[in-house]
Amino acid sequence: MTQWIVNFLFVFLIWSLYAYGVHALAHYNPRRNPLFKIHKAHHLIKYHQLNKLSLPTWQNYLLWFGGLRESLDV
Repeated sequence: MTQWIVNFLFVFLIWSLYAYGVHALAHYNPRRNPLFKIHKAHHLIKYHQLNKLSLPTWQNYLLWFGGLRESLDV
């Protein structure tokens, strides 16, 4: 059981680093970066409204942000 937990945490860490890397790469040199066009849709969503305290929708917890383009690089 302990080995399973260690493996799970390791895979989760690797996946998180990969996801962060892809997200960061989408911000690099937007003029010549094809990922930036996809990533732009991700930033158009208003996740939180400044004047209202709210929790994310259940879809956000599953990394779905309204459409394929918005969710692709997360």
